[in-house]
Amino acid sequence: MKRILLFIVILAVFTGGTVMAIADPDSNPSLKNRRIFRHLIEPNDFTATMLLNIPYASPPSIFSYQAFSIDLYDSTGTTFIGAAIIFPYQDAGYGYSEVSFHFDNVTAPAWGANYIVRVSESPAHFPSPQHWDLTLAATDYSTATTQTAARDELYTKIISDAEKLNIEWTVSLLSTDGIKIVLSSTGDYYFRNAIPGLQSMCPALFSIQLMEADFSLRSWDYTLATYFESRWAGTWIGNAMTGIGGLFATSTSAANMIFFVIAFVFLVVLEMWKMRGTVNSALLDGWCLLLFAVMNGMFSFVVTGLIAFICALVTGMVLFLRRS
Repeated sequence: MKRILLFIVILAVFTGGTVMAIADPDSNPSLKNRRIFRHLIEPNDFTATMLLNIPYASPPSIFSYQAFSIDLYDSTGTTFIGAAIIFPYQDAGYGYSEVSFHFDNVTAPAWGANYIVRVSESPAHFPSPQHWDLTLAATDYSTATTQTAARDELYTKIISDAEKLNIEWTVSLLSTDGIKIVLSSTGDYYFRNAIPGLQSMCPALFSIQLMEADFSLRSWDYTLATYFESRWAGTWIGNAMTGIGGLFATSTSAANMIFFVIAFVFLVVLEMWKMRGTVNSALLDGWCLLLFAVMNGMFSFVVTGLIAFICALVTGMVLFLRRS
């Protein structure tokens, strides 16, 4: 019995730490449709996107991000800059996949250099791990100098990549919002995970877009009020209003306000007394009279608003306190 237990312990020690070895790719990994952008989120940020192909006719059973690392190095291949992770949506992440590197404007590497994308096999899964250095050339850099131009170019690039993956995966990654081509729900899910922050980099790719709200203060002026006040100037109506003001030895605007306040009170009383109208209907009709006067430059905007507020209070008291 002790020998059996000892055998089990030894077996666990020598087999517990072993991992499954996988074969090298069928051919060397490669990069397609490489493009490097800046200004996508903030001025002088740095974003590199590309299609990575790790070819396997029969994909391994472990995820590609466990078997391979994707790193960005300087042009000499000695200074590490950043890392990318393959999102394993199709075939565990083998074959074609979108990968990206993004740096803000503080950590962004120098623009225009021939950086190296190093695809490395993991020592945990390959008996003799190797790596491949894939160079980003000067022609891979976008010439866009504004955020709008850079986003337009990224939009075209991602649509192109999605069309390529549609063919490779036989999965629909594209749709339409009725105006332009956008990512489908599947494409939305894949590319937002493959390129973190993509919805902020290129909102046009999505049917539901993130936009920055504009909270700037609006500027107000008296253009409309001035127009209403002067619309009858030089006509017989304007001359008549001026004459009424002179008749009562006051300004034209003051005479008009006095006249329409009297007309407002008269109309409300007349409707409630002679027409048996309710308080609400009488106040509404009276306020419509004042609104007519305002639109014709014969009454004050401010006073009309104040009377409307008072009418609303009275109406609320009538409706909710059931008083007439």
